[in-house]
Amino acid sequence: MKIEVKANGKSVTLTVRSDNDNLEKILTENKLVEGDESEFGLYIKKVNGIRADYDADKAYWALCKDGTPTATGASGITVADGDHYELVYTAADAVQPAA
Repeated sequence: MKIEVKANGKSVTLTVRSDNDNLEKILTENKLVEGDESEFGLYIKKVNGIRADYDADKAYWALCKDGTPTATGASGITVADGDHYELVYTAADAVQPAA
């Protein structure tokens, strides 16, 4: 499975292997993410050493599959071979592409 981390205009793609099929467990067991557990599952605050602090500057990590935001958090996602997920650092002052 591929995990792409996008932040600050840069991107790195990591190949991750696991016996788990739950995305949250795969991300945490490979120490790619850190966060807080909530009633909705893991709230990702840090990815590959990069912290997003929503309280300080409205930044957060968006979770996408093949470029499309997921409808659920990592704890609710069952992965399959060949899946490609992105963790995208998103800030309130980020410039949105023109439609």
